[in-house]
Amino acid sequence: MKEIIKVQPEFKPYQIYRSSDKSIFEFTELSELSYDISQQLLFKYPKEELEQLKLAPVIPKRENLSFSLSDITQLSMSKEPNCCWLTFEKYADKCQIPLEEIQQSAAAGKLGHVGKHPKTDEEIIIWPPEKQELPLSDLPGYGRSSFSVEVTADAYTTLDLDPLDMDNFEQVQKTYLTLAHSLGKPDEVKNRAKEILYQGSFLLQWTIFEVYLRSTIQELIKLHPTKIASSNKGKSNLSYQDLLDMSDNLTSIDAVKEKLIQREIERLQSGGASVHGLINFLKSEFKFNKDPYVAWYQFKGERHNTHFNFLIELKEVRNALMHDGGTPDEKFFTDFPDVPRRGMQILINEDYYSRARLGLNAIAYQIAFSIERQDYNAD
Repeated sequence: MKEIIKVQPEFKPYQIYRSSDKSIFEFTELSELSYDISQQLLFKYPKEELEQLKLAPVIPKRENLSFSLSDITQLSMSKEPNCCWLTFEKYADKCQIPLEEIQQSAAAGKLGHVGKHPKTDEEIIIWPPEKQELPLSDLPGYGRSSFSVEVTADAYTTLDLDPLDMDNFEQVQKTYLTLAHSLGKPDEVKNRAKEILYQGSFLLQWTIFEVYLRSTIQELIKLHPTKIASSNKGKSNLSYQDLLDMSDNLTSIDAVKEKLIQREIERLQSGGASVHGLINFLKSEFKFNKDPYVAWYQFKGERHNTHFNFLIELKEVRNALMHDGGTPDEKFFTDFPDVPRRGMQILINEDYYSRARLGLNAIAYQIAFSIERQDYNAD
């Protein structure tokens, strides 16, 4: 009989990391599959063929439209107000009615609200007559006017295409394909979508890895609280006010511990190189017997090793995507020639994303494995 050896650590931060990684991986895989299927359908049903079907146009309802100020392309305002306050004299002149008749009608309450102009103190009534029954809250302030504004914007809406509607399956499918064709050529649309997918997934992978390292240090310092004093932070002093704030006015020693741990992690990240500062803390303070930077993974049949510079590259790619719009200077590509590119633009393709994910997972595992086996020295 074969002996089954347990290899997956039960270290809680690692289990949370693996759960997040699985969610990202499943999302990426499902999205890739949907893009491929969509491309196949777009090639099967060319745009010209769908145009001949004369599908009913999809006209979104105004209440379902969404856009922001940045989407507005044009504003046009009416020259004449669509609602305003007029003096009795101007109202009478506009309606070609004697002034006395207007005064009598206003006094009888037949012309809606009667106010006073804030500057001249003259009595005023609302124009046009059809708005006189509106509440004051729906009217411009006394003496003011409102104008009609026409907004032209690149708005979007969620389409009511029910994939479970089997009775209208073909209509739903053809409507979807018509809209998909409007985005561009099938192969170009798919490639563009996948590039965005891999970039987003790459950034998510880096984020959960960073969170994992923070959580790992939190757990280790909870197990070995003296490490707060032995680290560089131990050389700093806490004031009485700091102690009061951290302990909720001396009511909780656990609160002090949690806040000291959090401050230590923030110090490590600000003084180090983000995840490198955290990993270096693990190496220096807990003396891991196995270098946390060194692990291995297999990609398409070939074994690869992780190392310090592997993480440096991923960190710099992440920073370039977040801070430079994915367009760093030429020196970046000289320093990291393995990073895929299109011109001066970083291009996160499927292979690069997959290798980054596998490498981060390998390092995360190596750290968790050492902790679970207590293969470190906290003395």
